[in-house]
Amino acid sequence: MKKSDKIPFFATRNAGECMNAAVEWHRTNMKVLFPWLLYLLLPLSIVQTIGLSSFIEDAVNDGHSVTGSMKVVFCFSLIGFTLLNALIWTLVRWDMDHEESLSTLTFKQIARPFSRNLWRMSILALIFGALTYFVFFELTEFFFVIPFLVLIILICVAPVIFLAPAYIIDNLKIVPALKRSYRLAKQKLGSLLGLITVLVVLLTVVWLVAMLLVMIIFGFTSTFSLSQPEDFVKTILLVFQYIMLICSTFASYIIVGTGILSGGYLYGSTAQETDDVTLIDDINHFENL
Repeated sequence: MKKSDKIPFFATRNAGECMNAAVEWHRTNMKVLFPWLLYLLLPLSIVQTIGLSSFIEDAVNDGHSVTGSMKVVFCFSLIGFTLLNALIWTLVRWDMDHEESLSTLTFKQIARPFSRNLWRMSILALIFGALTYFVFFELTEFFFVIPFLVLIILICVAPVIFLAPAYIIDNLKIVPALKRSYRLAKQKLGSLLGLITVLVVLLTVVWLVAMLLVMIIFGFTSTFSLSQPEDFVKTILLVFQYIMLICSTFASYIIVGTGILSGGYLYGSTAQETDDVTLIDDINHFENL
């Protein structure tokens, strides 16, 4: 694949075109991306499923003891989100900087930049992870702060989508990247909220389908295994429950990855528009002088 045939990162697009570009990038590079997702996120999905199963069990047996399991799920989700961001932006940056396609990429070529970006994304994860932990596990004990939490989500979460590409693609430090991401996000806040809404809907559909399949399997197992020992039925149910939850968790990471890249293309589009406008203003100002 020639560089001219690649999907440009900095190009003017609307939100729908950004999502289409992200899907096309995933489709084109799936042979490279999918093995990395398997190596990095499938083991994490399995471990995360154990915590999620504990969360479901605690919710059924004792609604007051779910906080501990929720914290475990949150921590593993944060690790997965960090790995996913580091992987996607490493591949995107490598794709931008090289003529050859990602299909020629080797482990040696990607190991060093991936490690560097993983370290940088881990710093962001610690900062925003600690803030998110405090908001959702400490402040939610006070019912009256819930409206403020919604406001924090609207103000903070949407612009954070622009932070990773500003941090990795533009290679800025944390504070300049944060300033640039919020400055650009103000221009595309509606598109960012729309993107978040689409992601939430897709993730909800995935988990609803998974839960529906678990219920269907439970019904068939109860119907056709009445003559089997009770332990056999429980084992079958447990195995299918884990399989469905693992598949749903892994599929969620793929959906979130598409959303991350969609937000990145929207960042590239906004940066392109802003930089063009700034350049035109500078030219006009120079001509006036």
